[in-house]
Amino acid sequence: MSGWFASRRRLQAEVAYLRSRLEEEKARPRLAVRPGPPPPPAESTTPDATETLLRGQIRALRQMTTVPGATELATELRTWRERAGKLDALLLQAQACNESLTRELRELRTPATPLPAQREPGLG
Repeated sequence: MSGWFASRRRLQAEVAYLRSRLEEEKARPRLAVRPGPPPPPAESTTPDATETLLRGQIRALRQMTTVPGATELATELRTWRERAGKLDALLLQAQACNESLTRELRELRTPATPLPAQREPGLG
């Protein structure tokens, strides 16, 4: 009997721990994953820096029309698609884990059925 109580206490402690972790994760701000290159750095107010930034952007736009630039863009696109695929796989794995934990939690919350009498009635 004591083994049953110990395993039940262990499961209850695990459920309490998972609930606390779930609350912590819910409290965290969600990450927004946006496809595409990282945002450009903030422009400074000096005219030299603005001119340099504009020249760099023009150079990048010109490179996009060349074969090496197109190749570089294709590799970057492939990289982002791979990242998105990995994130999708992680999401599916997390959803499956969440479903199994939800099922376990539902089973733990259901009221226990009373045990049948161990002895026959009338034996005293």
